[in-house]
Amino acid sequence: MSAENVDCAKQVDLHQGAFCRIGKLSRDPRAWYDLHERRFSPVTAELMVVPKRNKEFGWSASTLLLAISGALLIAMGCYFLFIRPALLPEDIRYMGLTPDELEAIGPRLATWLNHVFDVMGGYVTATGVLALTLAVTAFRQRCPWAVAGSIVAGLVSIGWMTAINFMINSDFKWLLLAFALTWAASIAAFAVEARRAVR
Repeated sequence: MSAENVDCAKQVDLHQGAFCRIGKLSRDPRAWYDLHERRFSPVTAELMVVPKRNKEFGWSASTLLLAISGALLIAMGCYFLFIRPALLPEDIRYMGLTPDELEAIGPRLATWLNHVFDVMGGYVTATGVLALTLAVTAFRQRCPWAVAGSIVAGLVSIGWMTAINFMINSDFKWLLLAFALTWAASIAAFAVEARRAVR
């Protein structure tokens, strides 16, 4: 065998060995944990487990709570789309409008706000649908990216909305806080379940 053929054979062996190692690590995520000298916490190692099929997972408390959060957001979005009036008493109170000012700008403001709340309701409903879908798929399968996405989405959606409503002293602030705490409870329950799973 020529030197060139020997070099080619060595390269093939190296590539095959690399693919074998990658395949092993992809099949056994805990191998990553051992490979990196246990720099991950036990909970992180548990979260790195490759998702299985849905039928192998029951409806855990974290999954149910996230699904409920999604359903609540869908209901909230429908409220903005179909029920909420353009101006609530708290809106008039916050803007400090006099009856004359309200009569002068009320109709034009109401037309504008109806469009605003239609867009807002659509986005809130979409967030709820995505949260519900996430709950019954990747979150239920204990995918770490699903958990990270749930944390960020909860903070910038219902979490931020609740904070703003407390800032303006809205009549709905406590109801929104209950919605936000339901979302937060799903994340907390997920962490507890993951910790128990590694014991």
